[in-house]
Amino acid sequence: MTLLVDQTELETSDGAGGEPGRKAAGPLGLSILALILIPTFVFAGADVFGGHLLLAGDNLIQSYPLRVLVGTDISHGVLPTWDPWIWSGTPLLAGLNAGAFYPTTFLFALVNPHAAWVIGEIFIFSSIGVGTCLLFHDSGMSPIASFLGAAVFTFGGAVLTQASVHTDMAEGLASLPWVLFAIRRIGVDGRWRWCVLLGVAFALTIVAGSPEAMLDTAMLGLAYGLLRWSVQHGMWQRL
Repeated sequence: MTLLVDQTELETSDGAGGEPGRKAAGPLGLSILALILIPTFVFAGADVFGGHLLLAGDNLIQSYPLRVLVGTDISHGVLPTWDPWIWSGTPLLAGLNAGAFYPTTFLFALVNPHAAWVIGEIFIFSSIGVGTCLLFHDSGMSPIASFLGAAVFTFGGAVLTQASVHTDMAEGLASLPWVLFAIRRIGVDGRWRWCVLLGVAFALTIVAGSPEAMLDTAMLGLAYGLLRWSVQHGMWQRL
């Protein structure tokens, strides 16, 4: 008798021979919670106990003040299209660097600019950490391995260096793991919700305002999608 095994079940199992999605639910949830709490304590603690925001480079002279200006315009019912404070005026909305349509930028119209900046930093690192953890776990890694891999990517390398001086680049990278996760899920079950996730994630990369992040995310997403497709169609031999 031939047993037909659903490939989806194989790809979504916990990797330890247990029931798919159940055995690792607790550890995975703790991993996700940790990846949210770590940046929350770091950035909120720096503001509360250190008495100042973690601002340097372009974030200090460009990203932060531009977001404050966007928030001020929105709070007064003005579309943030123009920056009158430099030269004879310069585009604000079309300039991209202000990230005027990025979700966390709207916080500058609702709460204190310091609080809005801290929430934005927490969102960047939490989004990257949780998205990467889910991507790794969906690929068959254990919860602890997924957590460690996500933590290394989130708190080191390109993310940390760019977030400290170019928040628009970091905001763009915040969508990268979600783009890859959506591409993987489209290849596994093809449901429309993963297409929606892909569209929303890449749209957030665009409104973040960093051309580098747009290009990096698009190229990595295309390369990952082609690699997944080639493996599924037997063009690469599994080792």
